[in-house]
Amino acid sequence: MLQAGRSDYANKLHLIMTLDGQIPLEGSFIVRAAEKHASVLSSVREELLRWWHAFLGKDPSRLAALEPFFQRRADHGPDRISRALSVMTV
Repeated sequence: MLQAGRSDYANKLHLIMTLDGQIPLEGSFIVRAAEKHASVLSSVREELLRWWHAFLGKDPSRLAALEPFFQRRADHGPDRISRALSVMTV
């Protein structure tokens, strides 16, 4: 049974960072952290490629879609997150 105001798809990281919703979330902190996503993805790219090939090597269409998906999320992270949190990027 779901509690009022909660869903099966609750953002667990948000709940942890706000002590289960008891303290306000500083959205600009999250947006600033998202600015590092592209450089972090770049630094772990080779390791990710090894794992993706190990798991999806026999599924070339999914394998081909994976890297561009993560790259787009990393490149557009600050804008996407600021829209979701209704916070202006700084």
